[in-house]
Amino acid sequence: MQNKFTIGSLAIVFSALLVSCSGYWKGDYTLKEKLTLRKAQVSANEEDYASAAQFYKAVFNEHKSDAYLNYKMGECQLLQGEVSEALTYFELAEAKSEGLEPMYTFRYGQALQKIGSYKKAAEMYEKFKSSASKSDLKYTNVQMYANQVQFAIKAVDKPMNAQVVNAGAAINSVYSDGIPSLTADGKTLIFTSARPDGMGAKAEAGAEYFQDIYGSNWNTASKSWLSAKMLEGGINTAGHDANTAIAPDGSSIFVYRNIQDGAEKTGSGDIFVSAKDESGSWSIGKQVTTINSDYFETGACVSADGKKVFFVSERNDVMHKNYGNTDVFMIEMQTDGSWSAPTNIGPVVNTPQDEISIFVHPDSKTLFFASSGHDDNMGGYDIFKTVYENGVWSKPVNLGYPINTFRDERHFVLAANGLSAFYATQLDAARKDLDIYQINLANYNVVTGVSRNSIVVKGLVKDAESGVGLPADVFVRNLDSAHVTRFTANEKGEFVYHVVGGQKYKLQAVIPGYNVYEGDIDAPMEQNLQAEMAYLASLQRDPEVKMNSVPVSEQEVFSEAHLTFVSAMDSIRFTAASKKAMAENIERLKKDTFLKVKITGNYFDPKESAEICMGESFKLVDYVRTMLLAQGIAFDRIDINAAGNTHPLTSDLKSKEGRAENTRIDMQIEY
Repeated sequence: MQNKFTIGSLAIVFSALLVSCSGYWKGDYTLKEKLTLRKAQVSANEEDYASAAQFYKAVFNEHKSDAYLNYKMGECQLLQGEVSEALTYFELAEAKSEGLEPMYTFRYGQALQKIGSYKKAAEMYEKFKSSASKSDLKYTNVQMYANQVQFAIKAVDKPMNAQVVNAGAAINSVYSDGIPSLTADGKTLIFTSARPDGMGAKAEAGAEYFQDIYGSNWNTASKSWLSAKMLEGGINTAGHDANTAIAPDGSSIFVYRNIQDGAEKTGSGDIFVSAKDESGSWSIGKQVTTINSDYFETGACVSADGKKVFFVSERNDVMHKNYGNTDVFMIEMQTDGSWSAPTNIGPVVNTPQDEISIFVHPDSKTLFFASSGHDDNMGGYDIFKTVYENGVWSKPVNLGYPINTFRDERHFVLAANGLSAFYATQLDAARKDLDIYQINLANYNVVTGVSRNSIVVKGLVKDAESGVGLPADVFVRNLDSAHVTRFTANEKGEFVYHVVGGQKYKLQAVIPGYNVYEGDIDAPMEQNLQAEMAYLASLQRDPEVKMNSVPVSEQEVFSEAHLTFVSAMDSIRFTAASKKAMAENIERLKKDTFLKVKITGNYFDPKESAEICMGESFKLVDYVRTMLLAQGIAFDRIDINAAGNTHPLTSDLKSKEGRAENTRIDMQIEY
């Protein structure tokens, strides 16, 4: 009897405790459901959000209108990185959110920030700040997030003049690709990828394949990256292998490796250096003992002068101060050639959050890195810049939008000429893993912070005598890049064109019966995105030229030439017959300067998408146009078009011969 009484008493006490700790469960919950909810709370307290979510889901179908349950399910999804699912639950909770604990508004704000809904996120953070306790305000660091969304709102309103595009199928795969690194000549790109064809093809349970290091070389002739291949030699192992930086001359690579067992077992992950031999094979590499410790280390890179090595570490002991989770550390070469002990570069750069992904500019003093802990942040990881001058690091500067977004941006590397950069992010909302993206920096100097913004040119082409507008063909050549754009003014002679501040352009307007107009556009260095400038092109009639001066009966009908290329498309070269036909057409164009030429690019590869084929056909067009311009054919006589894979000559699109016949330039000489 005593035992039964004791057990019954314990059951009563347990039930009372269960009810008392579940004050928010106001619905008609059974005792079994309350027990399940208590398990969910315990799992969440242990940061096992996947288990917590499963417990919550077990009772959700019977209590879909419970605001608190929706909030807790949303919180679990958010903390697992499932932002869309989290928002679904938060929005359901919002309708009945009155009386919910203040933490709901903070979590909802975080989810909104992660999709770039900055203004509503700001509202949620302000609600939280007005109702949360001092301890919760400190615990969440909500002011940092509030500052971030305000910065993001301003950044989106005033974007930098940079263009971000996917690096393409030659580099990226359907698997996770990241950590790009360039040699100084810009001709070798290495990166890390988790692909099934790698050495680490055996996946961890429920996770990606192990990572390996891949590389691609730049094809100067086709102006494109060759298909990436896994680096040869011992650099890739059956475990995790990731590059962190390649030497400027391409002779060595810093490698992050995490070996779980055996004689080479690492701590939580260590840095190795792999060297390339004369055959192009990479060594397995040696540990960098001056950097590695029992803590996690990664992200190593060396300054151009070879005197500093920067890396990321979690070390935090009496000898090494750590301001957050992962901080940036440095070792420096001493006068006797030895290396100093690692030192944290300080709280100006490092925050209580994570700093990762370091790149050192060739000036050896400008450091780019990714961080999630600075106030000037758009959400997740952003790319920042800091400069070491007079013995101190400058306040980090966010590179701005559209380089940084509400997503995670990391692993930034700048080309030596400063005109482009690569980094890893995921701008495709349909995917969750990383891709490598290229940033066009022709109009944005990330070192100086100067962004050349677009200026709207509102132009008018008119008859100089009558003032009547003319629908002329307009050609604009960027004198900095040599790029030529062709378009036609409307019936009133009006056109709109965008130029870049600080650059020079040459404009030509051409219409039969008039002298060719030629003028300059000097775009001022303008930071105002709304800047406009007017442009007037007045054309004089040419008394020597009459409209339709060539009678139809005398017009020669020119046949269209199909110019094909050698089948090895690693470089662009005409076949012998096409080379001869090209030379004949050039001679005709030189002789009869009133003739024009139309060139259309066609590219066929059954393994590539229509978008890739279109891009490749443009490369063929650029190749032929460059040849014509080099032979003195004026750019206003060249009409260009790209057809991609839309106009095959034969139905054979899969064989090597069929591809060679259909990949071509169609050239038509005309009046």
